[in-house]
Amino acid sequence: MTSPYLQRPVVPLAAALSQMLENIETELANEKLEAGEKRRLGRRAKLMRSLLTPRLITETEDRNARCGSGSPGFGGADAQLGALVVNR
Repeated sequence: MTSPYLQRPVVPLAAALSQMLENIETELANEKLEAGEKRRLGRRAKLMRSLLTPRLITETEDRNARCGSGSPGFGGADAQLGALVVNR
């Protein structure tokens, strides 16, 4: 028994994020949205744009990603995220 999920074609992350951003911006254009929904969609759009925007990796960020150190309170989880950013 195979999952229908496994039958879907693989889509590059940048293409998927671009399509998600386009869908969010289409929803934001709807004037009938409540203020809370507009804020939520605005935050999602901002996240998609930040994921799609290339950024420079500083020496400190690179070192933190390799050493496993990160912001206090995250137990190194954001260092793993930093490693993902370095590799994208």
